[in-house]
Amino acid sequence: MSITAGRIDYRLLHGIVQGFWCPTYATQRTMIIDDATAEDEVRKAAMRMSKPSGQALSIITHEKAFTNFKAGKYDNHTVFVIARDPQTFLDLIELGQKIPVLTLGLTELPPEGTPGVQAGRRAFIKEEDIPVYRKIVQAGTRVEVRYMTTDKPVPISEYIDVYKGRVQMAVNALQFILIVLLSGFRAMDSYSTQLFTFQHALMCWLTGIILGDPYTGLVIGGTIQLMSMGAAGLGGSSAPDYGMAGMVATVLACITGSGDISVGLAVGVAVAMLYVQLDVMFKIYNSWVFKVIRGHAVKEEYGKMLRSFFLSHLWLFLQGALPMALVLAFGQQAVDAVLAVMPDWFTTGLTIAAGILPVTGFAMLLTFMPVNKFYAFLIVGYVLAAYLKLSVLPIALLGAAIAIEYFRLKSSSQVMAAQNADGGELEDE
Repeated sequence: MSITAGRIDYRLLHGIVQGFWCPTYATQRTMIIDDATAEDEVRKAAMRMSKPSGQALSIITHEKAFTNFKAGKYDNHTVFVIARDPQTFLDLIELGQKIPVLTLGLTELPPEGTPGVQAGRRAFIKEEDIPVYRKIVQAGTRVEVRYMTTDKPVPISEYIDVYKGRVQMAVNALQFILIVLLSGFRAMDSYSTQLFTFQHALMCWLTGIILGDPYTGLVIGGTIQLMSMGAAGLGGSSAPDYGMAGMVATVLACITGSGDISVGLAVGVAVAMLYVQLDVMFKIYNSWVFKVIRGHAVKEEYGKMLRSFFLSHLWLFLQGALPMALVLAFGQQAVDAVLAVMPDWFTTGLTIAAGILPVTGFAMLLTFMPVNKFYAFLIVGYVLAAYLKLSVLPIALLGAAIAIEYFRLKSSSQVMAAQNADGGELEDE
């Protein structure tokens, strides 16, 4: 019978494998094929201490394993093979061994920028390994991404087929229209009616409902909601649109049948960055709309003035709808192409404008604040941010604490003043 199952696990034999996977397959032998471990007597001895109960344990080199399999040493009993990389299993297949199922469980964290795709939370598929996985699948092996035995097995094709955004969009016309309209409404609502501002979980859930998978939409929306907490464009600054990223991730996850947010985040981030550029352009455009509205007000053309307000709403709707339409129709390549064709002078200008807008926004806020009365607190905040390098959250918490104590002191002083005005407290009689 020989090989019953295989597992790719960077840690080889550890608690999850020994306590769950070995009993699940219940083979007569667990085999670890790894040159470094087989040649290290200390590591080998430590690993033998966690030998699965009732099973033989082999910790051998690649060469010895292939020699033993060629000689038919394991033909009369079942074997569960564990290795660090897929090439080991492809070599076994090419030796004539059949592997019914191969589980991708845990891989080493790759260096930042390594080409590949995240497969679940604990595994990463390198670009160079994708052809190896494809050959293993073509040989008839069922390859699944699955860390725990209780996890839902996800075919590896769900990840390698969408690598670099190569997604076969399968939405129908009605779903396309509804998702584009929802995306446009969400963008327009953020600056106008503000009924669902920052409600990313709700929007992803509605996207999931449109695609027939509300559970996936809710899971991804909740994750995006947690990621975006505390992130906002303050004082006129432009921030990546987490809501757009979440909706894109939901669309791709629902289409590919994977609830893993990593499937769509690569495309979602690109769209969110495109949204930043569009948002800067909107703020510049909106200053022109303000001049148009003011011109109609001066001429007392109030009907035209009211209608001019919708020029901003139209831009906002297109700002949300067009990026989503590009993703649905063409995938990430279209978004990357739009970013690539922007000339340097244009993107440089947007970058400068993006830097000026927050300063202008904060300057406008200061005109509404009693700066002359509380200038000391502005100095403290500047020192905390510029010299102590504190982020917005701790400064906001310190400001809230000072405001609470200031309110208490102010309230108590007002009470004392009122008592003194009434003649003070009673003295001994």
